[in-house]
Amino acid sequence: MPTANLEEGVRVDSGVVSGNDISSFYDPMISKLIVHAESRPAALRKLERALRGYQVAGLSNNIDFLIKIVQVSLNFRGVKEAITFILVVSCLM
Repeated sequence: MPTANLEEGVRVDSGVVSGNDISSFYDPMISKLIVHAESRPAALRKLERALRGYQVAGLSNNIDFLIKIVQVSLNFRGVKEAITFILVVSCLM
């Protein structure tokens, strides 16, 4: 998980640091990646960049899936498109 050299408007909240052991009983949300920008499209582009630089070692994760969601979200024009996307993704899982 990146902790240094973060782009302005990007924050990582986590109680886990390099070298910690995470047991099999861990909370699946071991950290949060938070972004802020002047507009939704700018925030989504910033989030994609931050996700591409995000690393979680030793645990399976859904970073690639989240990047795909961000990419598709840039094309959403409203709630109807978002709900359709969520339904399609749910059916594929």
